[in-house]
Amino acid sequence: MSGDKLFTKRLQAFGKNMRAARKDRGLSAVNVGKCLGLSTAYVALIERSERTPSVKTMLDICDFFGTSVDEMMVDRGRELAADKGKKGSKGDVEKKVGFNDDFYDDYYDGPIMCMPPE
Repeated sequence: MSGDKLFTKRLQAFGKNMRAARKDRGLSAVNVGKCLGLSTAYVALIERSERTPSVKTMLDICDFFGTSVDEMMVDRGRELAADKGKKGSKGDVEKKVGFNDDFYDDYYDGPIMCMPPE
C-alpha cells in the first residue's frame, strides 16, 4: 500500500473513531467544537475525513477523549463489529478502543463540561 493510501486510511479511522468516541459520551459535534475551539462544521468534516486536522488539533482531540493519536488512527471496526454479538459491557468496548475513563470522569459531567482550549 502506498504512503498516500495508508495515510488516507489512517485519517478515515481517526474520523470514525472520533465520531464513535463523541457519540459514546453522548456529545454532539457542537459540544465537542465548543470544548476544542472548533466550528461544528469543522468537527463534522474531520469525522467524515473530508479535512485533515493539524497535528495540534489531532492532539487536542485525543487529549479531550483521553486517548492517543496512534489509537485513534487504527480502524477498530472489525473488532467492534465482532463484539456486537457477544455479551459484554460498554466498558469492554471502551477498553478495546483505548479510551481513558479517568479523563472522561474528570471532564464530562452532564450535557457538557470541558476545559477551555489552551
